[in-house]
Amino acid sequence: MDTESDVIYWKDKEEIILKVRGIKKYFPVRKGVFRKVSGWIRAVDGVDLDIAKGKTLGIVGESGCGKSTLAKLILMLIKPDSGKIIFEGRQIQDLSEKELKPIRRKMQIIFQDPFSSLNPRLTAAQTIEEGLEILGIPRSERRKRIEEILELVGISKKDADKYPHQFSGGQRQRIVIARALSVNPVFIVCDEPVSALDVSVQAQIINLLRQLQEELGITYLFISHDINLVGYMSDMIAVMYLGKILEIGETEEVLKNPLHPYTKILLSSVLEPDPRKRKRFSVKGEVDSGDIGSGCKFQRRCELFETDCLQEIPLKRVKENHWVRCIKTKVT
Repeated sequence: MDTESDVIYWKDKEEIILKVRGIKKYFPVRKGVFRKVSGWIRAVDGVDLDIAKGKTLGIVGESGCGKSTLAKLILMLIKPDSGKIIFEGRQIQDLSEKELKPIRRKMQIIFQDPFSSLNPRLTAAQTIEEGLEILGIPRSERRKRIEEILELVGISKKDADKYPHQFSGGQRQRIVIARALSVNPVFIVCDEPVSALDVSVQAQIINLLRQLQEELGITYLFISHDINLVGYMSDMIAVMYLGKILEIGETEEVLKNPLHPYTKILLSSVLEPDPRKRKRFSVKGEVDSGDIGSGCKFQRRCELFETDCLQEIPLKRVKENHWVRCIKTKVT
């Protein structure tokens, strides 16, 4: 990327469904009896990204890096402090709730915990019916459509009138997915969609999401702290830390040729479980909280730190589909 505002081009210049430019969201830190603002948490600090239609962009990073806040900004669940969100060619960050209503039907989210995201007083059928009602589908046609959607996600129509507590964790997540599909979305945010599930059922849900993408052409923003999982699901990967994208590129390129020290740490820790065989890169401490000041967001934890890391570092293109925010990386 030559400048922060350039488009991140996908392979073959695919159609871009979502553009994010310079998005920022700061939260105040309040202290004292009078709750006076003493600082700011830069949850999302100037993010630029694109997502191609029918593809998956994965965002990976530790808890607290701003992944979920970015997702909420994109879905307009919270308002950005500055920046642009362009969905299907239309800027949406300044639209009213009334103007956003038809757009929200096209943009859905699958949350981390399937139990807390379902109303325990509604059956599976009633949960899905809410979306069909929004679309204006006649009551006489809804039951058939409900059963079709449930079977699409692997839930028997015989179980349509069961309540959430009568389903397993994996089945509940399938119902959450069915609810998202009920309004015919074109874009879905998957926010840690399997982290609350048993390992034995995680693969089933992931494979279901991939199958639905192939059949329906849905675009995904897939968020996880697991870089292996993101690598399996995504066409492109963005590595995020303290509100900034540190590295982004085609999945195979980033996994085989990681350039930022933080990306290397994420990969070495999961790909080589034996500490004696890991690469020399290591990380110091926990994710920073608050404002670290100017320069590289990773400066306090990086073993390669030098004084030049205190300056603002742009996200620069190093290959056709690979960008990194690090002074140690040379453009090839």
